[in-house]
Amino acid sequence: MEKSDLQSKFVGALIGSALGDSIGELAFRFHERNDLISEVSNRTSITYTDDTAMAIGLAESILENEGEIIPEKLGQTFHRNFNREPYRGYGSGPPSIFRTVENTGENYVEVAQRLFEGEGSYGNGASMRITPLGVFFYDSKEIYEIARKSAIVTHSHEYGIDAAAILAKLIATLIPKNPSIYSIQKHLTALTDDLIEFAKTDEYEKSLQEVKDLLNSNAHIKDAERKLGSNVLA
Repeated sequence: MEKSDLQSKFVGALIGSALGDSIGELAFRFHERNDLISEVSNRTSITYTDDTAMAIGLAESILENEGEIIPEKLGQTFHRNFNREPYRGYGSGPPSIFRTVENTGENYVEVAQRLFEGEGSYGNGASMRITPLGVFFYDSKEIYEIARKSAIVTHSHEYGIDAAAILAKLIATLIPKNPSIYSIQKHLTALTDDLIEFAKTDEYEKSLQEVKDLLNSNAHIKDAERKLGSNVLA
C-alpha cells in the first residue's frame, strides 16, 4: 500500500470517528432522521464528546511512547486531557478513577479494577475510543493484547476488553483494503465470521452471530436495535 493511501485512511478513520461521535450526540436530541440531517446541515460547527477526547488521548499516547501502549502513561494522558476539558460529557467512571489516583497515588489500572464492586467497567468507552489503535496497529498480530492494554486503564471487565479488541480488529482488517474494488457489503458474512473467531468471550461470540443473522435476513435497523441493544454497555 502506498504511504499516501495509508495516511489518507488514517486521517479519514479518525475524522470519521469524530464526526460519528459529534453527530451521534445530536441524535439524542433530534430523534428523527430528517430533523437530525437538518440540524447538522444548518450548523457551522458540531461538538465532540468524551469519546473523541479519549481517542485523541489514545493517539497522543501512542505517538508520545513511540508506538507502544503503556497503560500507566495512557492513564496520565487521559487524566491530563480530562483536566483540560472536563465538560466533554464524561461518564462517571473515568473522573472517579482520576480523582482516586490524585488522592491515593495508586495507578490507573488498579483503581479501574475496583469499579463496580471489583468487576470493572464493561461500558462501551474502551471501544468508542479505539479507532487510533485499530489504524496504527493494523498490521500487528498482537492487536488483541494491545487493545487490552488500552482498555484496562478504565475498563477492566472482560466484556469491555473484548468489545474494544473486536472493533480494533475490524478497523485493522479494513485498513489495507482497496475501496475501489473491495465491497464491505459483499464481505459482511466473512468479516463477521472472522470476528466471531477472534472474540474471546461467549457473550460476544453470541452477539456477533446475532449480527450475522440480522445481516443475512436484511433486518430493519429497529429490529437490530431491539435484538442487540443501544445503550452504553459494551
